[in-house]
Formats: sequence, structure tokens, C-alpha cells
Amino acid sequence: MRTFFTAAAALATISTPAAAAPKMVRGAVIFDRPVQVKRLPIAQEYLWQCSGNSCTGWLAKDPGTAARYCRYIARRLGEVVAFASGDVVFDADALRRCNTGR
Repeated sequence: MRTFFTAAAALATISTPAAAAPKMVRGAVIFDRPVQVKRLPIAQEYLWQCSGNSCTGWLAKDPGTAARYCRYIARRLGEVVAFASGDVVFDADALRRCNTGR
């Protein structure tokens, strides 16, 4: 009987990851100069594509996550002049915090 409950609990966990997964949105970043990379690993599971002076990819729909990714990208590739997460576009203050790491 215990094995049945263990198996049922495992099955419930396996069958519900979509409900527990964060909603994803497209993100985009523009730099002050062309970047020298074609792919930018943002996190273990997110790989952004870059061309010219911009990169695009997926990220979790969360303002804190977007701010963290922006700071990470600025440290890796240089000054960010525009950043968007879904329908949220960073204003001048958010871009300043992004570029200064705050």
C-alpha cells in the first residue's frame, strides 16, 4: 500500500510541472555597440540569440528576474541602452540600475 501512495505522489509531481512553471515572456536587450557573441546563456535553461547590437530570448515573467538578467547581461556584454521583458520596457532609472549593478 505504501508503494502505491509513493507512486501516486511521484506521478502527481510529474504530471503538474506546467502548472508550477513560471510564465515565460520574450525579452530583448539593445547595447551601445555591436556584441561579439551569437549566443548568450542567461541561465541554465535559457539561451538568448544575439546579432549586431541586440539579443533576444525567453525569461520568466517577473520584474525581479528581468532586473537580475539585465544586470547579468550588462556585466557580460557592456552598457545596455534598452531592455524589455514582455510588455515592460525599462525606463531610464531601471537602465541606470541595470548598468551600475544595483
